Amino acid sequence: MQGKNNIAKAAIFVALAAAVLAWPVTVGFIIPADPKDTEPRAVTIQKGTGTSGIAGMLESEGIISSETAFKIFVKITGKDGKLKYGNYEMAPSETLWQIVLKLEKGIQKTIKLTVPEGYTAKQIAARAESLGITAYDDFMELVEKPTEELKRLIPFEVSGSLEGFLFPDTYDFTADTDAKTVISNMLRNFADKVGEEISSNLKVDLKPEQVVILASIVEKETLLQSELPIVAGVFMNRLRKSMALQSCSTVQYVLPQPKPVLSKEDTLIDSPYNTYLIQGLPPGAISNPGKSAIEAVLEPAVHNYLYFVSNGDGTQTFSRTYAEHLRAKQSK
Repeated sequence: MQGKNNIAKAAIFVALAAAVLAWPVTVGFIIPADPKDTEPRAVTIQKGTGTSGIAGMLESEGIISSETAFKIFVKITGKDGKLKYGNYEMAPSETLWQIVLKLEKGIQKTIKLTVPEGYTAKQIAARAESLGITAYDDFMELVEKPTEELKRLIPFEVSGSLEGFLFPDTYDFTADTDAKTVISNMLRNFADKVGEEISSNLKVDLKPEQVVILASIVEKETLLQSELPIVAGVFMNRLRKSMALQSCSTVQYVLPQPKPVLSKEDTLIDSPYNTYLIQGLPPGAISNPGKSAIEAVLEPAVHNYLYFVSNGDGTQTFSRTYAEHLRAKQSK
């Protein structure tokens, strides 16, 4: 009697499978729930959700027309237990094969992370966390204490943190990406876009890491692309004369919050990043510079300027002497 029941169950399964496969196949293996509805829906599959749970969710969202057909299809294609959790985008116009393949390969909905030139690592970490990409603390821990594996992605020696090497660009990530993956992508992009250019630098007397450090300061000192080489030239002139860089941006970097205008007390803060007090460059970058700022340091403008002051409209007034600089400041 038991044998007859097993035979009957097998027959029912075979019949159902045959019915599923007999559906029209003009679009993939199975006709979609709605071939005309191409609008993607956000679908989140929680960790630990099985095939039945996924099938029920997709049917309730209108992504598939039959929960049963989905489960049978997953079974007969050998994908049961291989569907990955995560955040997806799916449309009713997709076939069962397209949907199952997406779930098997983990082709998830991507989130765009845009990193502007001059962003600090903390700003990048905060933006990444707000978008649900990765945790702030995990990101900053790896930036401040990078592994040797991460350092090797940069084509020259880096002594400190990864600040300065998180290349400004727009990236595509999925939700809950581990911080190592996010940072690795940025470092590889840095190596691809500017790594060789910096490594083969023959025009300025700076080590590759110093090029990045100075570029990070130049990036923060002006909003105009056309002024980047001029600002770089000012700092190079000061370095050659062993003058303190006196960059407000380096002081801003160590403040809890940036200020519109620094006070006298701010410029006396005891920090290796305070270029009003230290000689030469700070120990690390103060932002993540873009390609233009890096190229400005590699090819600074040749001039005799030693000072500049902001005009308040994004431009600078450049001066050759301290007396000229004082007059420029007084005229603001």
